[in-house]
Amino acid sequence: MNFLSVCKNVLASNNKTGWKSPKPAIRVSKSPAGKVAAREHAVGIVDKNGEVVARLVSTTDGTPIIKCGAKVALITEFDVIPL
Repeated sequence: MNFLSVCKNVLASNNKTGWKSPKPAIRVSKSPAGKVAAREHAVGIVDKNGEVVARLVSTTDGTPIIKCGAKVALITEFDVIPL
């Protein structure tokens, strides 16, 4: 099991520095409060066969990923349902 989160403080820091050498805003850990396993600008979510079924991406230059202004987005080719 993995936990993915977006660090808003990292995004704010990147905004403050004008996106020069931006720090990765996506945090990956093995538990909700666990040690950071990775920090990335983009991660893939894979199925049982190891095929990427979704991507979590963040901007590296400050331009929004989505027109609404979001700088981080989850992109998938599959249908999404409410849980």
